[in-house]
Amino acid sequence: MRRELSEETGASNVRVQRNYGYIEELRPHWQPGFDLMHMTSHFYFCDIDAELRSTNMEDYEKANGMRPVWVDMDEAIAHNRGVMQRLEATMGLSILRETFMLEELSNDLARAA
Repeated sequence: MRRELSEETGASNVRVQRNYGYIEELRPHWQPGFDLMHMTSHFYFCDIDAELRSTNMEDYEKANGMRPVWVDMDEAIAHNRGVMQRLEATMGLSILRETFMLEELSNDLARAA
């Protein structure tokens, strides 16, 4: 997780605070000859250093136009909902999981306030 955060966001000195939860998914597999993919995604609360370093994304991430952008959670949810509503060609299956988790986290934080 620390390596992924560093590569994809430039975050350094990642400090895990606590586990938030996980999601298990069975979904279509992209590779011919495989029907389903079983994936478990874990979510954590973390602290990072304020200064972000350069990213080191993989070629496919760069080709997909991925880049780190820090936004408000409600902004991220609205963006993802718009992408899903428009059924954008670049939309992958992970947007469903990520939007669900953002909405759960937003609701949990609102209840705790």
